[in-house]
Amino acid sequence: MAKKSNTTAWLGIVLSAIAVGLLAGIILVNPNYTPPPEKMNVDPKDVAYDHSRDAIPRVAKAKVTHILLSWKGKGSVKPKDPNRTQEQAKKLAEEIWQKYNAAPDADKDKVWKELQVQYNEDSGNVHNVYDVTPSAGLVQEFKDTALETAVGKVRITMVAPEKLTYGYHVVRRIE
Repeated sequence: MAKKSNTTAWLGIVLSAIAVGLLAGIILVNPNYTPPPEKMNVDPKDVAYDHSRDAIPRVAKAKVTHILLSWKGKGSVKPKDPNRTQEQAKKLAEEIWQKYNAAPDADKDKVWKELQVQYNEDSGNVHNVYDVTPSAGLVQEFKDTALETAVGKVRITMVAPEKLTYGYHVVRRIE
């Protein structure tokens, strides 16, 4: 029995030496190596808009609200800033997206309603709720975004600016 116990001890020593050697090798090859932090905190304001984020496979029906942002010379919508450019409208849509995502979950409804009052340029009620289906009488870019957004999430209509009928829609799906 002494031989078996002795063999196990040597095996443990050899495996430990290999592990230490590997770690030393990593440090020697990459002296600036630092292990990743346990938990990374990313400020939502530092996250760029990604249209694929919170996207889902197309559904047959959705209930949404939105914030419409237009720019000078874009269709019949009158922008709150009459000199806003298309680039500024897109940047503003992304800022609204960031503000919504930065809000604590418990405050998202309240924050969204405040953002609608402050920014929505829709000619109707700023808090309108839309029932969206593929055949609804709404512009296609709005329907596409609404039907491909997860519940409780916000996405922006992202097609070529010349294909946007009224401007950018920041769409929040509620059902």
